[in-house]
Amino acid sequence: MKIISLGSWASYGLKGKKHFSLILEHRGKKVWIDPAVKYTEPVDFILLSSPDNDHWKYLPNYLEKFPDTPIYSTRAVISHMRLLLPKANWKKTERPLKLGGKSIKLIAIPEMVGKPAVAFKVGTGKDAVVIVPEFIRLGKREKELMKGTTWIIGVGEYDKPKSNDHKATFKDLVELAKELNPKKIYITNYRTSLLKHKEKILEELKPWNGEFLSDGDELEIKVKMIEKMDGLYLVKPHAKLIYDGLKSMIVKSRKFKIANKPYIICDADYAYGEVLLEEPIEIKTKKEFLLLCREHLITPDEFKSWNWSFPLYGYRIKEFKAVEKPRKVNLPQGIQTFVKDIEQYYVTEKLHLDQFRSEGVDYDLKHPRERWRELIADLRYLGNSAYPRLKSGKKWGDWTLKDVLQYFARIVDTLRSIYFPIIPPTNEKLYKEYYGKDPKKAKKSSYWKCYEEAKKYMKSKPPKDINEAKEWDKKRSGLIKKATIKPGYYSKAKPYYRGYFQELEDELKSIKWTEQKLLIDTKWDGLRMTVGKANGKGFAFVDPEGLKKKSPNITKRIPGIIEEIEKNLPDNTVLDCEFLAMHPKKHEMLHRTVANAILNSKMSGKELEDYAVIFAFDILFYEGQDLRDMPLHERLEYLSRIKSTDHIWVEDVSKKFPDKADAFIINGSDIDKIKKIADFIRDAKNGRPKYCAEGIMIKRLDWPYEYPQNHGWMKVKFYHELDLRVISKKLVKGTKDVYNYILGYDTPKSYAEAYLNVGTKDWYGKVFVYKNGKIVAEGKDAKDYLNDKDAIFITKMGKSDNAKELSPVKVGDILRIAAEEVLKFDNPKFPEYPRYSFYIGRVLEPIPEKNVTDSLETIDKLSQLEPERIPIDELRHIREVPETSKAKKITKDQVCEWVEEKRIPEEIYKEIREELKPLPKILYVDYDEGIAWAQMHIRGLDPDDTKKYLDGKLSFAKLIEGHSIHVDLRMKFKNAFVQWVITQDAIPDYFDTIIGRRDPKTGNASKGLAIVKPSAEEPSEEVKAKDKELIIGPEDAKLIEKYVLFDKSYIIEAGDVGATPYKDAYMCAIWIGKVKAGVQREDLHEYFLYPSDDMPERNKELFNGRFIIRCFKAGNAKRWWVWKAYDDPYPMDPILHADTGHYWPIKAEKLEKFGREAYREESMKKYKKKLGC
Repeated sequence: MKIISLGSWASYGLKGKKHFSLILEHRGKKVWIDPAVKYTEPVDFILLSSPDNDHWKYLPNYLEKFPDTPIYSTRAVISHMRLLLPKANWKKTERPLKLGGKSIKLIAIPEMVGKPAVAFKVGTGKDAVVIVPEFIRLGKREKELMKGTTWIIGVGEYDKPKSNDHKATFKDLVELAKELNPKKIYITNYRTSLLKHKEKILEELKPWNGEFLSDGDELEIKVKMIEKMDGLYLVKPHAKLIYDGLKSMIVKSRKFKIANKPYIICDADYAYGEVLLEEPIEIKTKKEFLLLCREHLITPDEFKSWNWSFPLYGYRIKEFKAVEKPRKVNLPQGIQTFVKDIEQYYVTEKLHLDQFRSEGVDYDLKHPRERWRELIADLRYLGNSAYPRLKSGKKWGDWTLKDVLQYFARIVDTLRSIYFPIIPPTNEKLYKEYYGKDPKKAKKSSYWKCYEEAKKYMKSKPPKDINEAKEWDKKRSGLIKKATIKPGYYSKAKPYYRGYFQELEDELKSIKWTEQKLLIDTKWDGLRMTVGKANGKGFAFVDPEGLKKKSPNITKRIPGIIEEIEKNLPDNTVLDCEFLAMHPKKHEMLHRTVANAILNSKMSGKELEDYAVIFAFDILFYEGQDLRDMPLHERLEYLSRIKSTDHIWVEDVSKKFPDKADAFIINGSDIDKIKKIADFIRDAKNGRPKYCAEGIMIKRLDWPYEYPQNHGWMKVKFYHELDLRVISKKLVKGTKDVYNYILGYDTPKSYAEAYLNVGTKDWYGKVFVYKNGKIVAEGKDAKDYLNDKDAIFITKMGKSDNAKELSPVKVGDILRIAAEEVLKFDNPKFPEYPRYSFYIGRVLEPIPEKNVTDSLETIDKLSQLEPERIPIDELRHIREVPETSKAKKITKDQVCEWVEEKRIPEEIYKEIREELKPLPKILYVDYDEGIAWAQMHIRGLDPDDTKKYLDGKLSFAKLIEGHSIHVDLRMKFKNAFVQWVITQDAIPDYFDTIIGRRDPKTGNASKGLAIVKPSAEEPSEEVKAKDKELIIGPEDAKLIEKYVLFDKSYIIEAGDVGATPYKDAYMCAIWIGKVKAGVQREDLHEYFLYPSDDMPERNKELFNGRFIIRCFKAGNAKRWWVWKAYDDPYPMDPILHADTGHYWPIKAEKLEKFGREAYREESMKKYKKKLGC
């Protein structure tokens, strides 16, 4: 497990220092503790230790990008936070969470200064890590959970606390460490005052290998993975006493090393659950033994019969997780204390031998209509377990071979009495017709060998032909009692194993899957879902953890799909599925985040279904029959009976590769074929849309539907190989040869120059210069080397996962990594120069024979292999809508003719124009549309006032009163990101302009000044107030407050882009919607703006209609102006007005040409090139 310290300080505002915040990574999963500092990568969930603003200051910004991220804490913390961030995806949990198989337990610790606090325990036993951001004096329970573990802990002062200090001191921590003996201590969340004593602190922490965590530190915590659990055997009735909650101590006559390691408690007949024991206490005398008898419940007679003598050793039970029902075991002879890999001895107790011997019948045989499932399971149990064991001369309880054969025969007769055909493979033709399986192979199984030997005791016979077998099926359907299916979420199985293509052969060999028949199928990039039909009604549920709403029941969200379920699924049938979002053009799938977003949106069910597909890959119930105990190959036979519909695609399985199928049955030893199938699925050669798969699933055909962890499933995700240059390397703390590497791609100087001239650090700060075997410059300093022929420019792409260094790697070397995603970022200033990064980079090997990285062309191609993440509003507007009948009348030849005539004929223009809509796309040089939003950008907020506001001690109106303001209008088209700043002299004038009122002085449209904003840089002086009076007055503040969409607004901290070095800013969202482009020319931009349906009515008045932004020249002065064209709602004639398709705003002072005739020649050239005139 990797732990990354994003920040380690207890205060904000310390120059070059970051507030406490941690990232935990394990088995590809990631969790963020206390989102207090900037972090922009996706995480699986967030943990919050306190409602104090210091602990979550960056959270609103993060949720802008990842709004559905689950945030866990205790009830007390969440009750505070819901008032502050009501729209966030808060999750209360009383149970441990999972991080890549490791448990995370939330520990409520005593309140501090009237506020609750939480600590976190990751893992169990001595391998656990306990994270206590706010250390205060702890209770007995908290101490027990911390004993002997690794601590990451925040303390207050060195020895004397400040008045009203809620943190315990370092000296208090030392006393606690002496009591609980931690494995290691890391100090974090510390104050500057504590560092005055740093040398003394490190000296005092030596017994526990203590050290300080610094900003950016990474820890590698070795996690012992227990794949098989041993049993701890206890004489009856002591295991049962633990299960019943009566016994709390286990006593042994020898001192074993069994503390802090999980065991399954069992006796001779049953396993009862998982136990974790404390370190032993020595019991030296009979008196001590009797004093503890209430805990261990061992009687004097037992003590005597076991020939015990002192000393004894008592192990108190630290944790016990009981199974729902004790599990039957069949242990080998001679077990005394430990049972190696107890799972191999689990059995299913379903047979009643004594009753059968005496009466020739048992309860199941008497009630076959209700107990037919149990009888079928009994047949498998006898044929596959009892029969081969007894035939080999081994014992199987009290059963004899004759008992097994007679019981087997009686069950077959009973099942045939209710029309189960049970056709043996000796009738090869009928067996193959009915079951669709190879009879010759079936004959070799112990099950059918048992059947053949038991035939002499059978009185019934199977059907004679396929028609009679089908008749039996019909009759059986009306006789047997089927399971009552209740609507709900059943898709609870998750893959136990995670594989990698590079190591796949070794991984499959290690778990002996190379000896098995396997199914290779698609790992769909969607949301897990259960669909089914119960008592005639369709239902659909998603994983409760996968949807941002209280109920996972989404049946009402997809009425059309539910109708398909009700028409096509047999009653009482349940499917395991994935919910996927598909591009409106149906040619590709979208990223899973889009699937989540459309389910969480206010989009109507009918509209949602335009993008939705449900893919069924397993079946759990069929016509009331519970199939989960069946092996996968039998479940697939039932699944094949379900037919695909428009929105429900059923997995197509083939034994032949390459067929157009979703999954293939192969031999586990055929590794090459597995990899070929993976390529086949990834490249969508099976006929499915692009980007369906994020990897493959490998499944054992003989495995039941095991949950929650399915040991018969392995997931293998796709990765992109990249050859990148090492910019720097860092030794992982606590290791000798494990590093992570900062990696980048070689960058042409034209790209480097473009990056360096973007005004934000996430662009210029990514550029490094490599020369003479070392990095000689980074960031803006790299500009000094633009004319240096020997300099190599490198753009930082990301940081690798931790990797053991088998041979020396130095700065400048080329490393090959496997990246889960390659991401492309549009350049806000120079669109032709995008930038790239990767997500999750696993180091494969150094490439010493190369001295250059992969090219930009290669990296760009890899970025195009990712499914799109399209916002809902944008998705709505790229739906494939056929052109209107008017548009279909327009041909390329006509447009070419009109270009020569320099206008659309008036009679045709009047026929095709519509109010507040662009003309048909063919009439524009480069038609585009997208999403848009507007924010009021308020600057100069005192950070103390901001904190008071967040704490509820200052109103919003008072916070913004007396500060400067402007409006940012942003539009994201498919191929351009346009930003304008709108300014006015008074607050009411802003609203006059963006609502579109008339200027009472002139009677004309109210105009505002527009400023080009190429990036998120500080606006020019033109944006700011013209005089020294405060812009926002008390009444202005009240007016602004009416329009602010608080759930979409956020505060920018001092020093970040958009704020000044020492003052905060507030980005107040006031409008969101869509935009369609009209005429786009260097000196004129025509926009059609449409507000989002889910905004308040008041906000829908803003930016609603046709808006013009145009640059005018008066003498030497050049200025952009913006207004709403409410007197003329019709679109401009793009040919008449010389459309050039130029979307990117140009600063007014740099414009040289004005008016349509100045652009006529350029416009005509572009039309002719586009249309081939």
